[in-house]
Amino acid sequence: QQIQLTDSSHSSGALGLENRDTGGSPSGNNGRFRAPLVNITLPQDWSAVTQQTGRPGLIWDAVTAAHGGTRSLQLFSGNSTFIGHASQTANTSVVSGVPYLVSGWIKTTGVTSGGSNGAKIVLVEQPSGTQTTIATQTGTQGWTLYSQLVTLAANTTTAQARVLIQGAGTANFDDVTFAPALTITASLSSAPFGTTLSPNASSSD
Repeated sequence: QQIQLTDSSHSSGALGLENRDTGGSPSGNNGRFRAPLVNITLPQDWSAVTQQTGRPGLIWDAVTAAHGGTRSLQLFSGNSTFIGHASQTANTSVVSGVPYLVSGWIKTTGVTSGGSNGAKIVLVEQPSGTQTTIATQTGTQGWTLYSQLVTLAANTTTAQARVLIQGAGTANFDDVTFAPALTITASLSSAPFGTTLSPNASSSD
């Protein structure tokens, strides 16, 4: 093995390694480099990262203080052009035309701002593919709660919440929930002063 660094100005950033046979054989550049195998543990109801652009990553972070519990999902990116997301994989069947409440907490560190960049919570309906952005957070900010009511389209059969990073930086997500909204219908009855109302809203003098 031979490692050489000839550029004295290279004080930070990425450094590439090449497995080169320096023995002078005709196949001198045909060496092979075996990449390391990386395994991560994720909550059972979340998918691995989908790398839409570039190489963003995902970990179940136990170092950053979570909002609730001991861990949170962290998406990280080293380039402002990278985009990646993870999706909830449990309880995705829904009732169409019904309002659902989507909520979650986001914490960001150095997330690129401007344009469409940011750490986001997105609701995706299927089969239409309709996407509703619930939250967008950029820069460096502490845990912040976001929530929004979304009425699903009439043809929606499944839906899932996604956490997404677009741009550089790190974003932690915690307590992301997606559930039918509780609706309460109230009716009012009026009666002359001094009238007693019974539980069934009828009146008596």
